[in-house]
Amino acid sequence: MVVSDQLEERLVSACRTGFGDTLRSVILFTPEEWSLSYVRSDLRAVEPDLRDVKAEIVENERLGFTSQETYRSFEGGATGESLGTYRFTVRVFDHGYLCRVIVGEVGVVATTDEMNIDAFEDVATTLRKLLAED
Repeated sequence: MVVSDQLEERLVSACRTGFGDTLRSVILFTPEEWSLSYVRSDLRAVEPDLRDVKAEIVENERLGFTSQETYRSFEGGATGESLGTYRFTVRVFDHGYLCRVIVGEVGVVATTDEMNIDAFEDVATTLRKLLAED
């Protein structure tokens, strides 16, 4: 288990509430392990096949752990050029989205169908708060 059962339930609930029926899956991960915490009911029949795809997604999104130092350098400095604090990543594909949130040594990836991109900020903010509380 990547996180406590209670936190896992809260993270999945936040994704389900924020993304609604467009939510495909929720993956929790650390630099060493990962778990598929939620799969939408219409995708459960192909869940064994999904695990290979999800493993590839996790390997790619783990790069965010090593990028955290770089992200901190974007917060500002002597140049006055500041992007602020890193919050989340959204990857856009032809038929859906992938949202990644990393806080400390725990990350969450949510995959969705096509939808309004504005919902990602609300969900990602909630996920960051939940991860920071733990």
